[in-house]
Amino acid sequence: MRWLAFLSIVVLMSGCLFEDPITTEAIQKKDPEICKDLKDESEEQHCFQSVAEAAEDTRICDKYLTGQKKDSCYSDVGGKTQDEGICEKIKDDNERDRCYDTIMRSTNDAELCGKMTTGGYKETCYSVMANTKKDPEYCKEIDSQTTRDRCYQGLGEVLKDTHVCSEITDSKSREQCYAVALGDTSACEKLTSQYERDECLLKIGQFHYEDKACDKIKSESTKSNCQRLSAVGRNDSSKCSSIKEYYSRMLCFEGIAVSKRDVNICDGIGNQTYVRECYEKVGDAIRADKQAEEDKTLVGGIKKQANDKISKFVADNILGI
Repeated sequence: MRWLAFLSIVVLMSGCLFEDPITTEAIQKKDPEICKDLKDESEEQHCFQSVAEAAEDTRICDKYLTGQKKDSCYSDVGGKTQDEGICEKIKDDNERDRCYDTIMRSTNDAELCGKMTTGGYKETCYSVMANTKKDPEYCKEIDSQTTRDRCYQGLGEVLKDTHVCSEITDSKSREQCYAVALGDTSACEKLTSQYERDECLLKIGQFHYEDKACDKIKSESTKSNCQRLSAVGRNDSSKCSSIKEYYSRMLCFEGIAVSKRDVNICDGIGNQTYVRECYEKVGDAIRADKQAEEDKTLVGGIKKQANDKISKFVADNILGI
């Protein structure tokens, strides 16, 4: 029932995300002049910005927008096109950093962190890089002690590395990091609040695939989530059926089905609507694999043709063969 209620809220909220017909037409045709049919100024500006992003054209930003809106428009276009040069033209610090942030999340380019000037974006950038590259050296670049500690803690727990945990200055966070890194459930149970104990045990279940840690969790929703993460981590769909909370049980079957590219695992979900969605996601994953393989073959073929031409040129013109 909780899952159905959640789904209903999502459906209602998603209606707010749909563009009005005029903006939709302007985006489809990539024609900012259509936006002028909107009577509300803020909606018109939003339309201009959306068209510029769709067209990947900053000239629309220049012609139709000014000040903060223009900077925001540049940020959208720069992020979509992954063009740092566009970001550099943005005057507002936050919008410029937002532009860099969007590119960084697509390219994993750590050098972009150094270009950011606002603390929030810069610290988030280094945290993302530390987590993505599994390298605690990026945590050192974070000025805020609290954020730096969170960076070390998250990485120490994921890597199960007590040396990373030792860099944490806050004693409570450091001890929790040690507990998770070592898979020490008894240390988790010594934490002050039930929430902290449950979260600590959840991480042990997630990173060590330890079912016994999940069993000690008091919160039923957290326990179900822990069991899901443990089962998915091991790619063991036989563990999904015992999960009490339906949403976590469904995600367990779906996650493993996609990972194994096996639609038969989807049948464990039960609800036919979600079973079909699971089938579709497995199909999408298989198609993505096929496309990646085709792309790899195509690139290999192009490289071979290029190498053959170079070899022929050398033979004909340099070696005289």
